[in-house]
Amino acid sequence: SELDSKAVSILVIIAGLPAILDILSYTGNFLLMLNYEPVGVAIFGVGVLYIVDDQFVALPAFWRNEVIDGINEPILVFDKEDNIREYNTAAIRHFPALEHAAGQPLGTAFPSLAAELNDESDLVEVDCEDRTQYYTIERQPLTIEATQSGKVVILSDVTLIEKQRRKLQRQNEQFDDFAEAITHELRNTLAIASGYLDVVGTEIAEDNRSPSVDDCRHVADALGRMERVTTDLSRLARYGQTLDNTETCDLQEIVNRGWEATDIDDMFLSIETDGSVQGDDVRLAELFRNGFEFMCAMNATIVSVSLDAGEIVIWSDGDVISPDEIERALNYGEAVPSAETGMSLPNVQMIARSHGWKMTVETASDCASRIYLCIETE
Repeated sequence: SELDSKAVSILVIIAGLPAILDILSYTGNFLLMLNYEPVGVAIFGVGVLYIVDDQFVALPAFWRNEVIDGINEPILVFDKEDNIREYNTAAIRHFPALEHAAGQPLGTAFPSLAAELNDESDLVEVDCEDRTQYYTIERQPLTIEATQSGKVVILSDVTLIEKQRRKLQRQNEQFDDFAEAITHELRNTLAIASGYLDVVGTEIAEDNRSPSVDDCRHVADALGRMERVTTDLSRLARYGQTLDNTETCDLQEIVNRGWEATDIDDMFLSIETDGSVQGDDVRLAELFRNGFEFMCAMNATIVSVSLDAGEIVIWSDGDVISPDEIERALNYGEAVPSAETGMSLPNVQMIARSHGWKMTVETASDCASRIYLCIETE
């Protein structure tokens, strides 16, 4: 045993002394002829209670610690007041703030973990230093004769699995967007072209008249729009996949590249940042191109780009979007706020999602349209 057995050895020796006294009593020299064995039993009982009580209590604790320390998943033991009673080595490895936290409430030692555990969710998201970890939770009560004396919480690290699941979820959403875009944009454009071609055919059939210039122009416009939609869909398929690798991108350079890719002459660009973000430079340039085209379609005369506290802000003085229409404006297959905006705004959101970012659209108090790209790095 790795425990200190000196006290046990001394107690056993003392408990055996009455047997020697029994033998000496038979000699009749100086001891009465009595049975001294009960004295040994009494000494042993007192020793158990007062001498080696701590050692006997330590025995199960020793083996308990050996067992839980051999488990690779974090284990936390709480008393009935929800104070931390024990934890294993894996818990310290995953949550260094728990070291020396025995006897404290979890909310004092690790507030964010305590908040997640209080939600009674089976999956928790914990910010650990510079990274986000995901854990599944198993809770087991500790009872003594039907009375709960505490609980054990076992956390299983499922970070890689959860990130893969979220990546697949984003990709599924992007594929749904792709299908929706094909259904809405191409079918509508084909319907417009077919309609005007019917008109042209009717005009030709009637008295061999030449088709009107306006009808022919409408057909040409519809075909041109179909070409643009096809190009946008190709970009959507190419840029919609979740990023595997990123690099540091100079935001000013990326914004200028996106601006140069547009065909906008009647809108002024203002860049109010010299910062950088982690991303894919080609996709980011495409993001800004779509953002600028959307602002132009909203009759903006000036568009501004800034980076503030990890948030990219694209602002313009164009027409506002009704709060009730913001969600629809972000969806493919919705001609919101107008058919002229096309797929520009949904494309911005799609590229933002491929970076793991979140985008919201808000209307400022001065009635200007604003797009906020909230960058959340993992």
